[in-house]
Amino acid sequence: KQIVVLFLSEAFLLSLLGTGAGLVLGEFASLLIRKAFPGLPAQAPLWAVLTAILVALLTGLLFSLLPARRAARLDPVLALSRR
Repeated sequence: KQIVVLFLSEAFLLSLLGTGAGLVLGEFASLLIRKAFPGLPAQAPLWAVLTAILVALLTGLLFSLLPARRAARLDPVLALSRR
């Protein structure tokens, strides 16, 4: 059970980091577009930002479940090694 929690928490933190980086890059790109074209409304609505965060986190967790289950069946030393 600890191996599954370890894998899922790592996947959650990596997904959170990737989500944050994507949001920062997206906001920076939309700022550049707004500066280059002042008449163009280039800002994502709040619902789209929240949906993107949710999808990114759920995707990271979902695709970490299979490796976490597989690692949980292994010997703990093998699960944490680079094999």
